[in-house]
Amino acid sequence: MLGIEFESDESVETIIGPETSFKGNFDSEDSVRIEGEFRGTIDCRQTLIIGPEADINADIITERAIIGGRVEGNIVAHDKIEIRNTGEIFGDLTAPVLQIEKGVVLEGSCTINTGGKEADKKVTSIKDKLGGTNK
Repeated sequence: MLGIEFESDESVETIIGPETSFKGNFDSEDSVRIEGEFRGTIDCRQTLIIGPEADINADIITERAIIGGRVEGNIVAHDKIEIRNTGEIFGDLTAPVLQIEKGVVLEGSCTINTGGKEADKKVTSIKDKLGGTNK
């Protein structure tokens, strides 16, 4: 569907389509797929999929991230960040697992962390930007 698939029995509950622009704080308990433009902050407690044509300017906290489009902002994933060959990331990444395909553009630092103090600081910092979300 729309160029990016993921290996899971999980279904995508929310889709921001390719002709859609969204600004603000986005908070979801379910999986989310963004194919359009997004500006703000994202807190997704399942899988977040950024499609190949998506243009995102946001700090992100998620369980898993699959990135195929352009993201300007920091990403913290509790499980995994996967960047597809069409992905462009301009920000810092923190996750216990980081998978990057050949051809990715990445400008920022990467922290492979299974839950130490540095990861806690990054999550706290991003949650402060999200308005103190503690979910």
